[in-house]
Amino acid sequence: MDSQSQRRAEDLLDSIFKVAIGLVRGERASLLLREDNSTDFVIARAVGLADDVMRRVRVKTGEGVVGLVAQSKRPLLVRHVSSAPIQSGEGTYRSDSFVSVPILVGDDSRGVLSVTDRHDGKPFDDADLETLELLAGHIGQVLVMQEQGEALQRLAETDPLTWLFNRRHFDRRLEAETNRALRAEHLLALLILDVDRFKLYNDRYGHAVGDEVLKAVAAAVKQAVRMYDVPTRYGGDEFAIILVNTAQAGGLTYAERIRNIIEQHRFPHAPVTVSLGVASLPADATTIDDLIVAADRALYDAKRLGRNRVAVP
Repeated sequence: MDSQSQRRAEDLLDSIFKVAIGLVRGERASLLLREDNSTDFVIARAVGLADDVMRRVRVKTGEGVVGLVAQSKRPLLVRHVSSAPIQSGEGTYRSDSFVSVPILVGDDSRGVLSVTDRHDGKPFDDADLETLELLAGHIGQVLVMQEQGEALQRLAETDPLTWLFNRRHFDRRLEAETNRALRAEHLLALLILDVDRFKLYNDRYGHAVGDEVLKAVAAAVKQAVRMYDVPTRYGGDEFAIILVNTAQAGGLTYAERIRNIIEQHRFPHAPVTVSLGVASLPADATTIDDLIVAADRALYDAKRLGRNRVAVP
């Protein structure tokens, strides 16, 4: 999802949350959403809670009121704490009356919207519960929109054969990472890889076999680099990897690792090797264009010196 779409989605969440508080006349409220790559729920929006409390709160499924609502996927209306589902060791509630509703995407519990302390001091009622359930549905729709937007952006910036990033993503990220490296005086390495004699291999064994070679090379690249690096199908049988916070020596290490994995891989028809060029900021270049030229020049040297090797400018 692009930054403008992300901002619109965040603004929409803000609006729904504020409407929820206003309609049920609550003084304290929270919206907890499930954290990415986790089963824990963290505060995404809150009113009436101290900042340190907001930062500290992390709720597991089944833990406390929020965890109970998330686990059961059922709303909870407590008119008075005497009827609240207090479990052993949970402690006491801070409010006499509260209402919590799950945020569902399909049958998946993605968050919990809770409001306590009505302005007029009266307990929350069924109308309040219905209002929050309706708004929770709207929040679920926003989450779906966010995920669909992010998925579409990933798809638009992913090579469909190798599932590496494509050239569009590479250009955007290289500009961002280069600017960040120059601004903060961080290191940055660029690795460009080319499959040796790929056209001959493709012509001899067919394009389907050639595609399998490219997939294997992509798998080797992903295996060798870190999660936060940027492996890319640069074009045809050429690949590029942006190595974040990496000096030339580190780039050589990753390049040699990739070269070795591919050399040892058992391809079905004939051995496959790759040549790699490595350049870095600020050792070899001070601009994006110069960095690409330096890495390309190093790749050319690796080819000229006999292929199946790594070279630097």
